[in-house]
Amino acid sequence: MAGRHCVAFVDESLLKGSHSPGFYLLAAVILDQDTADQARNAMRAAVGGDYFHTTKLHHAARFRVVEDALDTVAAHAGWVHIVTHAPLDVPKEIARQRCLGQMLPELNRQRVRDVILDSRGADPDPEKRDSNDLRDRRTYRHLVREGTISSRMALRHQPSRDEGLWMADAAAWATQRVLRSDDPVWWNRIADVTTVTDAVTGTDLHIRGDGGGDRAALPHGDHGPQRASQSAPPLLSPPAYPSAADAPPSFPDATLTDLVMQSLYARQAHARVEKQLSRSIAELSAEVRNLHHTIQRIAALHPPQSDAPEATPEPPDTGPQSGVDGRGDLRALE
Repeated sequence: MAGRHCVAFVDESLLKGSHSPGFYLLAAVILDQDTADQARNAMRAAVGGDYFHTTKLHHAARFRVVEDALDTVAAHAGWVHIVTHAPLDVPKEIARQRCLGQMLPELNRQRVRDVILDSRGADPDPEKRDSNDLRDRRTYRHLVREGTISSRMALRHQPSRDEGLWMADAAAWATQRVLRSDDPVWWNRIADVTTVTDAVTGTDLHIRGDGGGDRAALPHGDHGPQRASQSAPPLLSPPAYPSAADAPPSFPDATLTDLVMQSLYARQAHARVEKQLSRSIAELSAEVRNLHHTIQRIAALHPPQSDAPEATPEPPDTGPQSGVDGRGDLRALE
């Protein structure tokens, strides 16, 4: 529909440790502005309260609430966009800004006009809280100045009281869970409306356990509320979930390893293309310089010659001359 604009809610998740390649990710849940309030109300109804944090709910074994929250995301989100930095081979803040720098241009192409990030500042002092989010705003302003995103896109931070940020928290947690613990049960509930992109190259990635089939493609133009995830049919009995007290694996699990390999292959291919492009540009520049030198040598050996005949001086005019007399009148002077 022409003129439709969207709002994106963004939250983060990460894993770092000595026995894992680690990852950092940003999850954006995109809602149509016309139906955003409906999605918020549905999320509040699914949670059944005024507070939501997926990790704490999972630790408290409140699995049904987590299920309902993820199904609400799948039913109401026009699109869920995950940008991952895996492996986490740089400081966290650098990884975050790379993810944000990759995410904002894609949101801009999808006509998102409001980007709301979960504020990372826990300090009640607004000045200190704002300083924790300053780097995000710097990345945003840099992209606006270079023309990568429109200045009509607004970016702001706010505490996680907005139900839209609850949806982003749920999506980030489900992605973190499948990467950290090789547990696709939660991820499969949103896989149909989710795309995953590498933060460094912008390459589309695939997460094991998503079925590899009816996943959401990167949207082009309009996108509206999607159907509920086909990977999450109604359950007749509660599934057997892993215990929340289970220790994380002390080695890279299959899902994260597969994602890291995809990212590294994409980076290698990207580097090869850049190297080939640089070599082609260097070769073209050398050819242009050689052509310029050749033209200069030819010009030096064959200086231009004028074929025009020499001008013959004209005889003086002895006829009457025109001029202005002392009275200022234009007349012939003898």
